[in-house]
Amino acid sequence: MILFETTESVIEVLWDVALAFFVVRLAFIYALLTFGTTALLSYVLLPQLQFANGSAHFAPQVLLNLAASVMWARYTVAKYEIPRVVGFRLAIGVLAAVLVLGMEGVLGLMEAGEWKAVGILTASMPVLVMGFEKRGESEVILGQGGFEEKRIGG
Repeated sequence: MILFETTESVIEVLWDVALAFFVVRLAFIYALLTFGTTALLSYVLLPQLQFANGSAHFAPQVLLNLAASVMWARYTVAKYEIPRVVGFRLAIGVLAAVLVLGMEGVLGLMEAGEWKAVGILTASMPVLVMGFEKRGESEVILGQGGFEEKRIGG
C-alpha cells in the first residue's frame, strides 16, 4: 500500500498539519488571554458596579469582553504576525470563541443571553482588527491556488 505517491503530496500534508497547529495555538493563546482578563476584571470591577447601580445587568460583562477582545486580538495579531487573510483570522476567532464559551460554561460564569454576544465578539474580533491595521506595500489575499501577493496602489 502506497500512502503518498509523490513528495509534493507529503509536503502538502505536512503544510496542512503545520497550519492547523498554528491556528489552534493562536486561538488558544487569544482565548486564554481574553478569558483571563474578562474573568479577572469581572471579579474585581463588576461587584462594585452592581453595588453602585443596584442591579445586575449583563451589559458591563459584555463591555468587558469587548474591551478584552479588542486588546488581545490586536496584541495576538501584531505579536504573531498573523497575515491579513479573512478566512485564516476567522478560523482563529471561531476556535477561540468556542474555547472561551467552553471555559465560561464549565465555570458557570455566563448569564442567560450573554453567550451569543460573547461568542460573536470573540469570533469576529481578529477580522475586525484588520480595519485598524495599516496596510503595507502589499497585502496577502487568498487566491484560488493558495496565497498570492497583491500589490496595493499600483
